[in-house]
Amino acid sequence: MKILQGFCYHREWNVDNSLALEFSAEIGDLKVKGIDLIRFNQQNRIEHFEVMLRPANALMMVGQAMSARIEKAGIS
Repeated sequence: MKILQGFCYHREWNVDNSLALEFSAEIGDLKVKGIDLIRFNQQNRIEHFEVMLRPANALMMVGQAMSARIEKAGIS
């Protein structure tokens, strides 16, 4: 699923078993900034993945686009 256009990572922070990745992208005519927060377990597998986006109206657009794609795929 490609919802965000022009997706690009800019910076990363790596501490112990945690990683933060700063990114930017666009959805429609809105510019999006965000952070991926990832934590790994002792086997180096992802045990937690969280995405934060701003501004709020872009977050709403991403949520609506994802919901539409999930519904179209018949996933509930």
